[in-house]
Amino acid sequence: MSQRIEEGLNDYAVFDWSVMSFVSEMLDEFSRYQDPREAIYHILERIGDIYQVDRVYICLFSSDEESFQTDIQWYKEEAGPVKWSYPARREQVLSIFQYGCLAKYDRVSDIQDAGARAYFEEMNVKASLEYLLVKNGYAFGWISLDDCHKTRHWETREIELLQTVAMLFRERTYRLE
Repeated sequence: MSQRIEEGLNDYAVFDWSVMSFVSEMLDEFSRYQDPREAIYHILERIGDIYQVDRVYICLFSSDEESFQTDIQWYKEEAGPVKWSYPARREQVLSIFQYGCLAKYDRVSDIQDAGARAYFEEMNVKASLEYLLVKNGYAFGWISLDDCHKTRHWETREIELLQTVAMLFRERTYRLE
């Protein structure tokens, strides 16, 4: 086996171990706090630290699918909170998820959809990574990571970890609706 392939496999094994470790850490938070919202907040804070981003938040669609709002969030003080309570039909929002359950914006200024670009620019977002929360084939919200200081290339490992987080959150968050 070539050294390059071997190094890649070693990197992946380390990443895989860190994902398992983080999943265990997340589950511990739900055991530690009786209120699931408090556990989710602490997990969002940890995600912000891991990804080195300015905001991590969960948005949920209203039951009539005519709007969405920020439900739980963590943010750095200088970035400020996201205060989304926005009238937008569910299918409008889902259209920004260009990779199935994933919306990946390395550079918000490059977004073609003017409405989506304005949505991010309003909160000074430079790069964003979002993953849908799906239960029984129904998208009821999403988790979002915002970098307000720089554009960035979202690595495959970062996307895979966010996917894992979204899968774990879907059960807990769905019950909060």
